[in-house]
Amino acid sequence: MLSKDNYIELENGIIKQLNVNKINYNYEYSNKYNMYNEKSIYLSYLRLGVLLGVIGKIPDTLLDVGYGNGDFLKVASNAIKKCYGSDISDYPIPDNCIKIDLLGNNHYDVICFFDSLEHFDEIDFIEKLKCEYIFISVPWCHKFNDNWFSNWYHRKPNEHLWHFNEKALKNFFKNYGFDCLYTSNHEDIIRKNNESKYYPNILSCIFKNINNNHNNFINYYKDKNIIVTGGTGFIGRNIVNELLKYAKTIIIFDRTIKHTWDSDKIIYIKGDLLNDVDINILYSYDFDILFHEAANVDTTCIDEINMINTNFNSFKKIIELCETKLAKLIYASSAATYGNTNCPNIVGFNEMPLNIYGKTKLMMDNFVRENKDNFKITVIGLRYFNVFGNGENHKNNMMSMVSQIINKLKNNNDINLFEYGEQKRDFIYVKDIINCNLLAGLSETTNIFNCGYGESVSFNKIFEIIKTYYKGDSKINYIKNNYDFFQNETLADITNTTNNLNYYPKYDIVKGIYDYISLLQ
Repeated sequence: MLSKDNYIELENGIIKQLNVNKINYNYEYSNKYNMYNEKSIYLSYLRLGVLLGVIGKIPDTLLDVGYGNGDFLKVASNAIKKCYGSDISDYPIPDNCIKIDLLGNNHYDVICFFDSLEHFDEIDFIEKLKCEYIFISVPWCHKFNDNWFSNWYHRKPNEHLWHFNEKALKNFFKNYGFDCLYTSNHEDIIRKNNESKYYPNILSCIFKNINNNHNNFINYYKDKNIIVTGGTGFIGRNIVNELLKYAKTIIIFDRTIKHTWDSDKIIYIKGDLLNDVDINILYSYDFDILFHEAANVDTTCIDEINMINTNFNSFKKIIELCETKLAKLIYASSAATYGNTNCPNIVGFNEMPLNIYGKTKLMMDNFVRENKDNFKITVIGLRYFNVFGNGENHKNNMMSMVSQIINKLKNNNDINLFEYGEQKRDFIYVKDIINCNLLAGLSETTNIFNCGYGESVSFNKIFEIIKTYYKGDSKINYIKNNYDFFQNETLADITNTTNNLNYYPKYDIVKGIYDYISLLQ
């Protein structure tokens, strides 16, 4: 290692100041940047344009670390739905943005460090951040020698504690699982500084997180034999599609085989949950995990005996099977367990189902909660909210409202909604549901979790979103609601799901609908 005065060059090429008398980052420090207001706004638009151009989409969430006087957040919040800021100073955050603690347990699509990373006492906190992209701009440190480094304008002792060149910055982020997508000195177009004769002055990079769930799934599921009950139904089929990328063998157990795959990984068993002989067939197979998706999902069904036998009594037999095989069990519960209680819906609170279907799902959840200390295996229930996506057309009148409206509008037909279309649902795209299931498969903790997006949207809004795509003459006819057990709103509190399963849904309602429609073409 080469040390010079009060600095040391680390093995990865980063230069660190050793003894620090740190400056005070207060309101006045941030406020002084308002003298560059016009230039700062131009720079903010440039940064936003570069970000959107490189990642090729508008992110849903963005965190600006060290937001300073807030100019970038003012600009970004015009395009990005949820903007957050973190700053050591007490300078107020712009309107429509939220100030947060940097190391909270939140996930962001993008985290920005514009002239801020070099100010931190330590920088290894990067490994604790949860995000898809990091966008960073730092002073560009070209050389570490007496002739250059000691006279460098951006050295700024006690303020800039870390110094980076391009190779050092890439090495640093690669160590924490981020690949570099983009490097440039584009900010010099606006930020040329007459006090610094060295160019380029500013190094900008965008990094993508490659330590994602995909790698975790590969490592975990590669040697696993898995059963999926209801494996050719809506959600079961999508689970199988995803597991084909990772698992060793997939055993499909379904009453009717509605779909087949060209894969030697799959074994088909045509069986009924109500038939003990069929369930007993599964004992002849060795398996590691069972995803239990088979059920009577008809929320209008009034045959209580059939519903209890299909959903609850068979569930107990599935648990016995998994206990015998010491196999993990992930099963589908439902937001129907909450009935018409106040939102947000939180596991363990206000569980008052309105229909027989919801009652049987709550019976399943209660059985798990009452017996979890006696289980030899991990059992996880996922309370699905309003799932929509590819593969549900066979459900007919039990299809999601999203699918029902798509089917009507693509044929330029009118849609019937209960008066007056302002009933709200937490719509969750099936790809997020599948991701949550596979994340649950990684867990070793028996529990019940909500599986939604975390926002509720009205049926009227769904109609508006889908109509922007099909642009026909379809309209809404409002009709009377004759169902006493109809939920007025669902809204999942997914805090525990995020904290325990590392679940971060990626598809908001617009993104999910448009992705779904693209698969229907």
